[in-house]
Amino acid sequence: MQLDNATGRPQLQTQVRLFRENQQVFSSQVLNVAGQPTAKRVVAIGHLKQAAETRNFFFAEAEKVLLGAYEVSGNKLAVVHLQLARLYEKKGDRNRAAGELEQYLKSPEAKDSAAIRDAIRKLRAPDK
Repeated sequence: MQLDNATGRPQLQTQVRLFRENQQVFSSQVLNVAGQPTAKRVVAIGHLKQAAETRNFFFAEAEKVLLGAYEVSGNKLAVVHLQLARLYEKKGDRNRAAGELEQYLKSPEAKDSAAIRDAIRKLRAPDK
């Protein structure tokens, strides 16, 4: 760690890296936290910025797994559409979530059709 000559504060950078089976699967952007007045603020800023990147990474990973499961099932595992709808809704992609629910309703496995149609209507409704 180096100190800034002018302020005497630490010059810090932080980065998150995630590994699976000794292989790096995610690396966040380097976050420059120099000049922050307290260690608590450095930690808070780091958590906020890196949480967003990590969250996006896990959404992408979940989507890959779900799409893979759907492909392996011969495109017949309708419950994948429900899970993708949940994922897209959490990402804020309401249109895509509604589309997945519509795909689910086309399946003979579809249950709770009225509730699903209601969810689609709410997802398609304009934000207030």
